[in-house]
Amino acid sequence: MRASALLLLFLAACQQDPYRVRTFDDDGGNGDGSWLDTQTLTDGPRHDGVTDATLPDLVGYDACLQLPEVCNNADDNCNNQIDEGFDKLTDPRYCESCKGCMDLLKLNAYPECVGGVCGIKSCMAGYEDLDPAQPGCEYPCTKTGVEICDGVDNDCNGKVDDGVTLTQNICKVAPNTPCAGATAVCKGAQGWQCVYSADVELQPCVVDADCGTGWKCFGGVCPGIVITDEKKCDGKDGDCDGVADDPWANPSLPNALGSDCDPDPTKLGICRPKGLWSCDTAGTAVTCKQTQAGKTATDELCNGLDDDCDGKVDEETGDAAGKGVVDAMFHVQRKVGTVNYNFYIYAHEASRPDASASAAGSSGARACSTKGVLPWASVTYAEAKAACVASGKRLCSGAEWVVACQGAGATLYPYGPAYLAPACNGVDATPGKPAATGSFTGCEGGESGMFDMSGNVREWTSEKRGTSGTKSVYVVRGGAYHTPAPGLICTFDLSQAVEDVVLPAIGFRCCSDTAP
Repeated sequence: MRASALLLLFLAACQQDPYRVRTFDDDGGNGDGSWLDTQTLTDGPRHDGVTDATLPDLVGYDACLQLPEVCNNADDNCNNQIDEGFDKLTDPRYCESCKGCMDLLKLNAYPECVGGVCGIKSCMAGYEDLDPAQPGCEYPCTKTGVEICDGVDNDCNGKVDDGVTLTQNICKVAPNTPCAGATAVCKGAQGWQCVYSADVELQPCVVDADCGTGWKCFGGVCPGIVITDEKKCDGKDGDCDGVADDPWANPSLPNALGSDCDPDPTKLGICRPKGLWSCDTAGTAVTCKQTQAGKTATDELCNGLDDDCDGKVDEETGDAAGKGVVDAMFHVQRKVGTVNYNFYIYAHEASRPDASASAAGSSGARACSTKGVLPWASVTYAEAKAACVASGKRLCSGAEWVVACQGAGATLYPYGPAYLAPACNGVDATPGKPAATGSFTGCEGGESGMFDMSGNVREWTSEKRGTSGTKSVYVVRGGAYHTPAPGLICTFDLSQAVEDVVLPAIGFRCCSDTAP
């Protein structure tokens, strides 16, 4: 090989094949810088006088060309030391046998080198290293403090709202209401929300400000905030105050829920249907709902009702509707001695319009002649007289009462000439108190269909027997539930009472000069 064409460049001997050299043209020849194997060199003239025969002596096994030392695991400067001056154990630039750790900068991490192994010294701001199996800091997150209920990973542990708790229940808890047992649940970005039953009404809202501090508007309501006053009329306690539909249930309201109302005010008496104030179909107000249809008009009965639907209650016969009360009375037309009697008398002891078989009632509107109800007792003479007048009648005279009791046969007792212990409600009967009118069926007579003229309660008459001080004394006829046999005869007149006496054993019955 020609000397002008060969320039030996020795690279690091411990890294390169000692028999490979590089050719350079040092005098403008044809050297092209390619690698050659020195074992293939052949003899030939050289321009510097060195022959090919002596070339192997110049290119020895330990030939090395000194270069600046770099970190590449080779002896670049031919001093028999590798990568001297480079800290491959602690310097992240040369860590892991010169590979370095600087690629971690691209993965949001500041590198470190410990014992020749790359690691993460710290993450860049806004990133966290949650997965050791992945290089770098792979989790974008900025710590803001301890975890709170806000839908954000505040402590950057890879979990949202984990472990958040409340020190006290923020929900409205009212026993025996739809709010009973309500608890708060973390709803992420919506914060803490109370879980209530579907019956609870929540405060409506448009924006978060409508819900106050700490609450957010969601779906048109403030989750967790119970409404102050119910907006729904639905039979439920929507505001959990212990009263269902309380805006409408207040008993002081004229249309309070559950109170009576008139579905058809144009109808009168029993013809008028009944109704109750109830929630309307929209559930936002009350309406009068019919609960019972009106009845068909009938003849007026003495019962405290407007049976003929004319706007009057228990009025007499001959009213505008022509259907007034027809009291149960009997016509007594008889001559006794020189006296001709012609009058009408109650078939039963007088009773109140609202009396029943178990209660004497309280209405003082008028007297009635009704079967099967308790008689009107504990009444003064004036009250009895007024009750008869209110019914279009009068108190019976003593003589009228006796004639009616004895009947056409002028018997000693209304039922006959001899005493029958169980026939009427006297001392020998079982009740020991006033019985319902007509309930002693054996106590019928003297006129057929008349009852209780012996026993049950004594009856005021207009027969006056003197005075007691300034007060009049009147005969009370017929005996009572505690009267023995002698006092139960039709003609017994020794029972008398001061006009203002009030006793449970004294009642009355009415008479009239005209037909009912």
